[in-house]
Amino acid sequence: MSTKLTTLNILKELPKMCRNLSSGIDIPKIKFNFKEEDLKKLTDLGISTSYLKDQEESDYIINVPDIYLFGKKLADLINLYSLNQNKYLGYEVSPSNCLNSYVVNGYLFLKMTPYDFLDIYSFLDKQISFLKNDNIFDKYNTNMYGYTANNIVGHYQDYYIVAEKQANNVAFETDTNMSFKLVDKETRATYDLPMIHYAISDNTCYIYGLQNKEEPNKDKKIERALYKLNKGIENNNNHPSFVLALKTFIDMLNDNGISDIKVPLLEVLNYDYHAILGNRTKEMFDRQWSNNKPEDELEEEAYTEDLKNVEKFAGKEDIIAHIKTDNLVNLFLRVEEQFENISIEEQPYELIVKSNTKTR
Repeated sequence: MSTKLTTLNILKELPKMCRNLSSGIDIPKIKFNFKEEDLKKLTDLGISTSYLKDQEESDYIINVPDIYLFGKKLADLINLYSLNQNKYLGYEVSPSNCLNSYVVNGYLFLKMTPYDFLDIYSFLDKQISFLKNDNIFDKYNTNMYGYTANNIVGHYQDYYIVAEKQANNVAFETDTNMSFKLVDKETRATYDLPMIHYAISDNTCYIYGLQNKEEPNKDKKIERALYKLNKGIENNNNHPSFVLALKTFIDMLNDNGISDIKVPLLEVLNYDYHAILGNRTKEMFDRQWSNNKPEDELEEEAYTEDLKNVEKFAGKEDIIAHIKTDNLVNLFLRVEEQFENISIEEQPYELIVKSNTKTR
């Protein structure tokens, strides 16, 4: 049984965390402001604070009014996160490993919006709440239960809509996603709809984005049927697969008594993070392959995978930002136009969506 992390465990890791997060290697540089009296308390515990005092300057600053409260909330979050990963992966995941991947390497802080930078504690509380509410759609978790009748969440024409809850890796804004596929009732042909990255807190669902699977099944007959969703719609800039996925998920939320949705449109570090990721991916590819040719099947597979990552990330920060803002807003406006009882209020950095009854 893995030992839970304590506040002291976190405080001992703070120097390493701050050193990593101010390096600018993996994510944009972050600087933490701690109070002098808190740093003295750490020194009294034998924890070196020299790096905490002399962090590199950064455009991204997080103020920490109470270092002990910060440590406690981080410990609570990481312990919950490790339990969440255990559930999805089916084997024990140690909190200490989660600490390194989730916090020390900075992926947790990639999720912060402008509002979160104003209050680090509220941000951590929200992340904790996300994990505590992660069981709401567990009946769709095929890792736990396999496919059951519960996975059929609706119908579109002659097709079943099948839901599957899956885990995200640490670099995503949310820890889980809901994916959908259409299944022909007779032939069992399938068509993968986009995944929805979501989290739930205080009876509000936060939707951070929709994304196609990397290698989706795309039955042509089903695709033609999907385009019937565009009939009579002026705002048809979004592929109908995205429209059906979002509409289906909103129905699922309503079935569970959740009618409030927030759509964060700006994670502060996201643009710079993808610029760093793209540059690093290209540099690693050039270092590995500029003077080498794949010599066997294994090397050919590695080359193909590395090239795929370059094409996916290098120089794509503007495209990714557009998808996460303009495209996402347009998709919600399209759903508001096409289906009843959905209203949208645009706020700085987020959409407020109300769905009073089912959209069916």
